[in-house]
Amino acid sequence: MKLRDIAVIGVWLLTACRPERPVTSSVMIDLEKPSQPVQEALYGVTLEEMNHAVEGGIYAEMIRNRSLEDGAVPYGCSYDASRNVIVTPAGWRIPFVSPCALPGWRALSSNTSLMIDTRDPLNEENRRSLFVQIASSGGAGGVVAEGFHGISIVGGERYDLSFYLRGRYGRKISVALRDTLAGRLLSQPYVVDMPEAWMRFRHTFTATDSAPNATLVFEADSGVSFHLDVVSLFPQKTWKERPNGLRADLMEAVAELSPAFVRFPGGAFAESYTPVMIPDWEGTVGPIESRKPLWSIWGYGTTNGVGLYEYLQLCEDLNARPVYVMNAGVLNQRYRSLYEDMRNMGLLALRAAGAVAYANGPATDPQGGARRAAHGHAAPFGLSAVSFGDANHGEEYVRRYRFLRRALRDTFPQMAVMAGDSAAVRDFREDRINMRYLMSADHLIASSSCLETKVRGSRRASLFVGAFGTAWGREGGTMRAAVGEAAFLVGVERNPAHICGVSYSPLLGHAGFPLNGTPAILFDASRVVKTPSYHVLQMFARNRGKEVLATEVNTYRKPLVTCGRASVVFSGDEFETSEIALNGGAVQSIFSEKEKPSDGAKYRLFGDSTMCNYTFSARIRPLKNGATMRLQVRDNGLTDERRDAISLVLTDSTAVLYRCAGTFRQPLTEAVPLSLSKDAWSMVRIECRDETIRCRIGQVELPEATVPLMPSLLSVATYDPETDTIILKVVNTTMHEEWTSLDVKGRKVEDEAELLRLSARPDSRNTFKHPDAVKPVRQTIRFRTQRPMRYGFPPNSVTILRLKVKE
Repeated sequence: MKLRDIAVIGVWLLTACRPERPVTSSVMIDLEKPSQPVQEALYGVTLEEMNHAVEGGIYAEMIRNRSLEDGAVPYGCSYDASRNVIVTPAGWRIPFVSPCALPGWRALSSNTSLMIDTRDPLNEENRRSLFVQIASSGGAGGVVAEGFHGISIVGGERYDLSFYLRGRYGRKISVALRDTLAGRLLSQPYVVDMPEAWMRFRHTFTATDSAPNATLVFEADSGVSFHLDVVSLFPQKTWKERPNGLRADLMEAVAELSPAFVRFPGGAFAESYTPVMIPDWEGTVGPIESRKPLWSIWGYGTTNGVGLYEYLQLCEDLNARPVYVMNAGVLNQRYRSLYEDMRNMGLLALRAAGAVAYANGPATDPQGGARRAAHGHAAPFGLSAVSFGDANHGEEYVRRYRFLRRALRDTFPQMAVMAGDSAAVRDFREDRINMRYLMSADHLIASSSCLETKVRGSRRASLFVGAFGTAWGREGGTMRAAVGEAAFLVGVERNPAHICGVSYSPLLGHAGFPLNGTPAILFDASRVVKTPSYHVLQMFARNRGKEVLATEVNTYRKPLVTCGRASVVFSGDEFETSEIALNGGAVQSIFSEKEKPSDGAKYRLFGDSTMCNYTFSARIRPLKNGATMRLQVRDNGLTDERRDAISLVLTDSTAVLYRCAGTFRQPLTEAVPLSLSKDAWSMVRIECRDETIRCRIGQVELPEATVPLMPSLLSVATYDPETDTIILKVVNTTMHEEWTSLDVKGRKVEDEAELLRLSARPDSRNTFKHPDAVKPVRQTIRFRTQRPMRYGFPPNSVTILRLKVKE
């Protein structure tokens, strides 16, 4: 025997004798058990006017602050120049600009002065115009429109310009596309004679060269002055080539998510912060110069260029169901709540009915469909779902929701309606509850299995997840965030009868502006980056099947134990506290009573942020009936989407222990009856020991609670009868390879399978410099003939396997 043959045999023997890696998880797909139909319209998108997602984003308008209304202080608000914010009627501070500022505009030369002028306005909705004055010495001057951190133009492409102008008769003005320094020409100049009264001018430029940061320049000779308003520049190549259209590359990215519904225009944007800034649909339709500009709750101006008509057209072009979010007579409740007087709610009901009539009414109806037809769409759009409010809650919201809901359904009985509070739909089984799951990746992983318990509990209405994700904090946009989000979606898909829709938030964000959360799609004036979160959304939406199969997963589950201070959250006129102690010793609060979380209550933190196992105690006494307070442990001291605490919620009659993670509050115990008296003090004691939490209020002891568990592996399987294929989604949440046995009961599957996988280091992310650092990989794999099959799922990964069923 030759030496080479001996070597080959030796390698074969070593390989054959090598022990197989131990299996640490198993997935059993049982085709003999009943399946459930998938929720066909499960995956959609929320297009909210935040992070310049619309204004400066999908809206193809290239001129920022085109109506020059940015800086007009909203009625009912005051401007704080020292902080450059407006103070809302509820005391909320929102980023603003100086009333004299001109965001997106600058002088062309040093001899040019720019000023906001409110005399002789263009119309009632555009009360401000730009007055440009060029000194008689120093040569030509003018004004430069910079766009949204640059105007991206492509050589040879055409761009439609329109603007309103008035000035001194007989003088001329030249308009052209130029480079970022407003020097080199990028188009032929357009020269017009100035009219003395407002006149609209239109022109089409052909770009002579490409530039990602071009400018639009209005230039005139020395000694000339003029007024401008509603300056607009659009590429002719919009998405679907529609006038007043949408940015093609961004909308292609949205379309590639295959959304079954589009929820618009938000969100907090629809709830707003003062009545005059609530987006009224009538102020968003018609000619752009007659639309009502708004200062968004997210701290920037919007022209409402994408209004009700454009949103409905967008939905039709995407073949997606429109879900219109309207104000419910309740402003955003992040701080002190403000409500519309119930005597005025009839006006809001008429407004809601008017929006539906505009969308769905026949073209012969002068009060509804005729206006839509005049705007360019004779056929009804088919609006079939509305949401009154987004994250609104509480008794006053419930009253207003029920009023609006009854009024709308009296006129449009087939209209689906959504609420932000489960109490609002208690008597309406067909309504949906809008929920928000915004939290860390680990909490999303842990909440996946909790979600099944939550929706199969006492809820009667379907759950609509209007916003979920790990966008807030350092994890946002990373592969770890995508893994957490995929784990959550596994839980969503396993519950098709109870969850009717899910959408990520925030979907889009302009990198040139401060971001509220990391979006799934990041962009600037010329580039688009799809984050790992985007790829997960696309993978799940495009691999659905028709039936959800019974799937059993056996895997290790790790308790989600965190660290944090103790805290009390209460209102000073509802509860009194004394003898606050940690491990039996008195402590001082870290923050003063002025420090407030989002609900405006007093918030005191105690101890050290690294504490994990400790006992927190305090004496409490309610001061009035119906009072509420929270005693918390393992509190990270943050609020809203970044919150993390275990919270004992007390009233004078009940106690419940919750795990509060971001916007999600998961009960760890059932509500336990209490009898707290204004005349007596009660001792409260919370003990944390690893995954176990024990609570005692006076002589009442709550059931022992366990913190949520993080599974190593999560999985859901669906079946596509058209291709006779099992679609298996698997999420490995660990930092090691997870060897897993895969078994199918009731049918046999082929050895060969199609695989789609997203995997990377937890901190990996896509950037403008490296837009494809994390992207899905597609390949074909072959299993060994023995059963059950075995596969090693990579660490921190999302995998989709297509298993062909044998005939």
